[in-house]
Amino acid sequence: MFGTKGRILAAAAGSPTPDWQAKVEWLEGRRFPRTEDAITEAAGRPNAPQRRKWLRQRGYPVETEFGVVRPTENAARVGNVAAFLYLLTEM
Repeated sequence: MFGTKGRILAAAAGSPTPDWQAKVEWLEGRRFPRTEDAITEAAGRPNAPQRRKWLRQRGYPVETEFGVVRPTENAARVGNVAAFLYLLTEM
């Protein structure tokens, strides 16, 4: 729905580098859209619950047309058991 800019911001939210928050903030400052894809990408990282909380506090949508299914699938795909279990509690 938001195209390339939404995907770029989502990639920043799922970045493996320690400066992922700065990347997200920089893109937000340039009016990149806050999409549920950011939550989905963040679910693949080892600190997914913390990222999800931070993104939610910044107004990122949690629910997609599939609920929390996409982030949960992403966490399972990369083997992030902690994030997978955390996301299951939100279903």
